[in-house]
Amino acid sequence: MKDLLDRGGQVLRRLEESGYEGVYAGGMVRDLLCGREPRDIDITCGASLEALGILFPKGKILGPPGCEIFLLPLEKGHIQIFSYASSSLEKDLERRDLTVNALALRRRGELVGSPESVNDVFDRRLRFNGRGEDRLAEDPLRALRLHRFAATLPGFRADEASVELCRTVRTTLGECPGERVGREVRLGLEGDTSLFLRGLQTAGLLESVFPGLILSDADFPVMLEVEKVLTECNSPLHLKAAALFSFPEKEQPLDDEGALIARKVLQPFAWGSALTDRISELVRYRNLLRQRPSPEFLAGLMDEKGPSFAFDLVQLSQSLSSSETFRPMLKVNTLILLAMASRKTMEEELLPTGGEILRHFSLSPGRTVGQLRRRAARGNIERGFSDRTALFAFLEKEFREMEQEINKE
Repeated sequence: MKDLLDRGGQVLRRLEESGYEGVYAGGMVRDLLCGREPRDIDITCGASLEALGILFPKGKILGPPGCEIFLLPLEKGHIQIFSYASSSLEKDLERRDLTVNALALRRRGELVGSPESVNDVFDRRLRFNGRGEDRLAEDPLRALRLHRFAATLPGFRADEASVELCRTVRTTLGECPGERVGREVRLGLEGDTSLFLRGLQTAGLLESVFPGLILSDADFPVMLEVEKVLTECNSPLHLKAAALFSFPEKEQPLDDEGALIARKVLQPFAWGSALTDRISELVRYRNLLRQRPSPEFLAGLMDEKGPSFAFDLVQLSQSLSSSETFRPMLKVNTLILLAMASRKTMEEELLPTGGEILRHFSLSPGRTVGQLRRRAARGNIERGFSDRTALFAFLEKEFREMEQEINKE
């Protein structure tokens, strides 16, 4: 924490030497009062963004018009600097979203803010700062932030009056940039997921945040229990998000509809294609391990997606399978995938190179070599070869079948 304050102190001193007021602000002050080390350094100051660019040439201005911040990179992390050049520190604090974030700390230790803000930090209470209607009118995303903070700040709870205000005002997030919504959703899901989602439902925000999500009144408490288990297991974001889209329960092995809904909801969040693909594919295959997929199908899935995806699928399937009906099949498929994952790790030492396949079958370079190598990989995953002799015996059989198929054509 001393290093953090030292780095922030250097920025504050530079501002003061240039004739500008500068203070620690917002979440950083809140975390310090809670005895927690802040994740980021937050500073607000009387210098304009243009002046900050001159004082700190390595920084840059980010954000949409009216919501710009100055980001100053450090060796580890960054400093966020806000400007109140057109007003004052007091006005800056008045416009903060929540009372617990409407606090400032001068470099010499003076705390700036209302007694209500200080009391709310010690009482671990989250409520809108000033007139909640004004705060929501300024930025509707603050309704989502209220519940994100409740899910990520240990011991804090959302004030009932603020939650009720979100519901009565009927806050809509349609005009908020998808990337901003996605950031709050990501942080909320990475915290206490069930608390976050329960808060969104209570405030009437669930459908606004996740349009198209199919979740009945009966499924909602079941989903919360699943998310609670995943949170207790410190499961990553992609598993928690996949569980959210894994309702209602379906009988078919592949849930293409659920995968499509997940993709459509998540794409505006700008989480990146790799993460969005991972989540939607987990939703697609969520029922697979409850069924009786063929060994060939499981081997193909392992070959295409890899062991990491397979074990994510196992964890998701197990968390969703509260019924004893599915457990025997789930157990069998989990054991099969475990064996396949182990064989997958042996590929480098066991699989022949393209050149070895060329020489063994006296082939010319072409598609057949790649096809044989792929069949060798999947055959090893499915069966497990004791050595290369067994593998080439398998390939010779596959090669004969390929020749027969070509001759039929």
